[in-house]
Amino acid sequence: MRDAAIVACVSRAFAQSWRYHSNLVFDEETLGISINKCRKDEKMKEFTSKVDCILKKHSGIGVKTLKFQVDVVYSMKDCCHLYHLDSWLYSAVKPGIEELNLTLSSINEMYNFPWSLLSGETGDSLWDLVLVSCHFRPTKLICLKSLKRLRLHKVDILEDELECLLSNSFSLEQMKLGYCNKIVCLKIPCLQRLSSLEVFTCHSLQIIESKASQPVQFQLCSIPNLEDLSISSRTEVVDTPMVNSKFLHLKLLNIVVGGHAYDFLSLVSFFDASPSLETFRLTVLLAHEERISIFVDPLDLRTIPEHPHDKLKHVEIINFSSAKSLIELTCHILQSTRSLERLTLDTTQGFASCSISKSGKCVMMPKGALVEAHRALLAVETYIKPNVPPPLLS
Repeated sequence: MRDAAIVACVSRAFAQSWRYHSNLVFDEETLGISINKCRKDEKMKEFTSKVDCILKKHSGIGVKTLKFQVDVVYSMKDCCHLYHLDSWLYSAVKPGIEELNLTLSSINEMYNFPWSLLSGETGDSLWDLVLVSCHFRPTKLICLKSLKRLRLHKVDILEDELECLLSNSFSLEQMKLGYCNKIVCLKIPCLQRLSSLEVFTCHSLQIIESKASQPVQFQLCSIPNLEDLSISSRTEVVDTPMVNSKFLHLKLLNIVVGGHAYDFLSLVSFFDASPSLETFRLTVLLAHEERISIFVDPLDLRTIPEHPHDKLKHVEIINFSSAKSLIELTCHILQSTRSLERLTLDTTQGFASCSISKSGKCVMMPKGALVEAHRALLAVETYIKPNVPPPLLS
């Protein structure tokens, strides 16, 4: 009886303390949903039932972290949990919340995120916001004055709505946008604390600009404290112009670019605008057969007046080829960078060529890629190696 009484007291105390638990993470693992269940409707029913039960018993007070990770594919027709999301969010998202992560997986319907949740005092405390696969269409001003990290992935938001959101996020330090396909012009205000910006696979994006600058086809705004920048464009048709802005603290630049007519030498403007740049990584998307090879037009290699890049140490080019403008870019880096410690020219797509599994099978490269890899090696021997300082050759 004594043991039973102790257990009862502890159970009641735990139940009361749990009602004010500050970190709520809902995914299949934390909810103990069996990974062996094959039917998606069974998983979704169990997920909905458990979350509904938990949030009905929670006080709704003191929640600082709220995460929903819904991995199964659903549609509005055959899944019930979308009808519960509004009530779940309204019961848990209150003033004092700091992290909100709503990660959904959908190929049919997208959830309409209730943006009004973030107005007033609720938005004042939020510093980390992640939205995946949903509509986020604020029609009124939202001030997220404490927001430090913002990630929008497959989010339906218009460019003027995003611009308004950013203009009132004074503390923003990191921003990542992916597959936000309604944004044509990304306008970034002068955010003094922004140190990391990543934009990838936004298919409609044509312009990145600041309000203070004249609109050009591709222009980066003045972000004085930016340290880490990633840019991805699969079908770039416009060369990089001279970058008038200065990225005084930029240390890492990662560029993924495609487009058969893209001039890689134009990327030098990024170096000139980034005096603190230490690491540059370029991934060239496949289009070997469409780019002009150095062996087709070996004459009149272009040079750009040398502007020393005194901090650049590591350069890596993935899917390196014999494209003439790529050879010109590499030669420019070697001739203008005295601080260079490592140059990596990878003729593959950057993946491990051989498997580490028991099968020991190697990843096969297409015949055309193999032919181009041999041309790239010949181009390195002919045009690049003579410019490599002796210490790098070792």
